[in-house]
Amino acid sequence: MDNTALYCTIENGRERYFTSRIAGGFSYPLIVFNTAEELSKTMNKNSLVGMCEAADLLPIMTANEMFPETYMGVKLFSEISDSSFCQRSDRFGIDDDHSFYITLDFDRREIGYRFNANALGFDLDDITKTVDELNILQNAEEDEMTPADREEFWHDILRTHAGQEKIKTMSVMSARCECRGGDFTVKLPLRESNIMELKKQLNIDDIDRIKVTKAYTDLKYLQLVTACKDITLSGLNEIAQWACKQRMQEHADAHPLKVFAAVLESTNTHSMSEMLEIAEDIDSYELLELFSAEDYGRYIIENNPANLSDKEMLDSVEDYINYYDYGYSQAEQDGAVQTDYGFVLRRGDMEQTESQDTVMSM
Repeated sequence: MDNTALYCTIENGRERYFTSRIAGGFSYPLIVFNTAEELSKTMNKNSLVGMCEAADLLPIMTANEMFPETYMGVKLFSEISDSSFCQRSDRFGIDDDHSFYITLDFDRREIGYRFNANALGFDLDDITKTVDELNILQNAEEDEMTPADREEFWHDILRTHAGQEKIKTMSVMSARCECRGGDFTVKLPLRESNIMELKKQLNIDDIDRIKVTKAYTDLKYLQLVTACKDITLSGLNEIAQWACKQRMQEHADAHPLKVFAAVLESTNTHSMSEMLEIAEDIDSYELLELFSAEDYGRYIIENNPANLSDKEMLDSVEDYINYYDYGYSQAEQDGAVQTDYGFVLRRGDMEQTESQDTVMSM
């Protein structure tokens, strides 16, 4: 999971703003809060410097054993200006620049979590808890956990204490509808009981007798769905159900919702029936998060099994390879289309590429 985060600290009535590419997460905000607060108290007690606020310590904090080993010793935070924070926070929930928006309120001793739905993988509502409550909830065995285990442990704690009965009915889209002279808005996905109640209230036998006049979503990967030409309530609901299922699962590769958005863009699809087919067949597509023909060419060459066996020779001809032209030509051959999310193609279409001769024979 991406651990990029925006941080807002509140201390002595003053707000300060930070970014982190490491400290976003379920457990890390509590670690940061406790460490910064304890250190500032110690420094002030011993009069080592003038009055030191907990937020003063964030820019000099580095990752310790509580964080993944690959980040050991890496600086956790960068302080940013008010204007920069406002720009980034305005985009939060629209783009996926940051997965977490964390508030450390040292005055009220509270930690607030906001989760960016566009960052994917989240099944939690926003939550604010006091530090004392969170400290009490810590398990005695937590010190023996790996960072990954600790994150999972705190994810479960936040889910439990946020009253996460809403997970199963979390909406990802809304539809403005008309039927029998009235108009109303429904949140999607609808459960079977919701559909039955809706048909009963409107005295209809098929929800597609309800006309969808406009669809909305805050999830950018579904934006193209809301603009399809043959939109139906049942089709929207089916895609919303699929999207919810994807959001609540962990994925090793690129997230299916991101792949879905890339395929819709690459195929310029505007038909709901085609969108449903793509969603059903999403495992047959691959998304390479590469953003130029040069990157694509380099990826193909460096991942060619024949070239991997002779890395030294490949390095020796590095300066003579036109990665851009090769990547452009190879993407065309593979059927790979560049999108805002990277190059998308059908799985298996690169088999011919992978069996090509080494770069020396090009």
